[in-house]
Amino acid sequence: MSLVKSNMHQLGQSATATQNFTLDASAANGTMKLSRGNAGATTQDILTISALGEVDFPQMIRNFGTNGYYKLAGGLILQWGRSAGTNTGTVTLPTAFPNACLSVVGTCETVTVNAELVELVTITPTSFSFALSSSGTTFRWQAIGY
Repeated sequence: MSLVKSNMHQLGQSATATQNFTLDASAANGTMKLSRGNAGATTQDILTISALGEVDFPQMIRNFGTNGYYKLAGGLILQWGRSAGTNTGTVTLPTAFPNACLSVVGTCETVTVNAELVELVTITPTSFSFALSSSGTTFRWQAIGY
């Protein structure tokens, strides 16, 4: 068994850079990165591992706000939020689904003695409309699409 020490290693020898991968451990903070492309000329970061072992996939775009989203690598998008309104209204999603919204689920945040309901009326790739049983009801929602 032999040991080769190197901070950067190219995997693949194709003349087409996007068919090669680079493993780079040269960062001073101990981070290791897997990228598509030739060593020294990468075109897309695929995976980053911090010195603490935390894994990040840069192509998985996210926004962790109150109304936020998480775009998974395979194309699935998860979205969530908090809304309130009069008896009816429309929620614009934090990011549009490129193809379709598969499902939206809403749950009233505070329920009094009388049951409060949220009805989801129309769902599109960019928004959904709702009807509330009580004016001013706050509800949380989740949407899934691609």
